[in-house]
Amino acid sequence: FVDKAIDTILGTYANRPNPPEHIVLIGHSVGSVVIFNLLSSRWSITQTKVKLVLSLAGPIYQPG
Repeated sequence: FVDKAIDTILGTYANRPNPPEHIVLIGHSVGSVVIFNLLSSRWSITQTKVKLVLSLAGPIYQPG
């Protein structure tokens, strides 16, 4: 769903002068988990579309 939302957002501005090529994703709490799952599962698709990820109070931890 999130990857389709990214395409929809970028497509909304596609016909404007100087359309954005990238998007910034901001996740709060579980939204951060959703973003990181998207990036880890579809990195080849999202790496050209996502410029920056901000995680606010996300339960992201480094296993180890």
